[in-house]
Amino acid sequence: MEKFMDKNKTGRLSVTVEEAAKAIGISRSSMYAEIKRGRIRTFKIAGRILIPWTELTSLIDRAREESDSTYLAALDAVGKADGDKI
Repeated sequence: MEKFMDKNKTGRLSVTVEEAAKAIGISRSSMYAEIKRGRIRTFKIAGRILIPWTELTSLIDRAREESDSTYLAALDAVGKADGDKI
């Protein structure tokens, strides 16, 4: 499986909020919400808000871990509800 980091074909170290949203497949407003929640660090240069590419890869890694944890917890809950007959 190709790593997300390898998808940065621009060679740039950072991207705009709009580019970051497009790169990971979410809306611009969702990206701003993630920034506001503190899940993505940004910096500002020349009046532009930029996101380091590494922040996007970290966000995706955290989301995968959260999804895995949620999935395992749901399986555990289903197993207990069914009397562990799974």
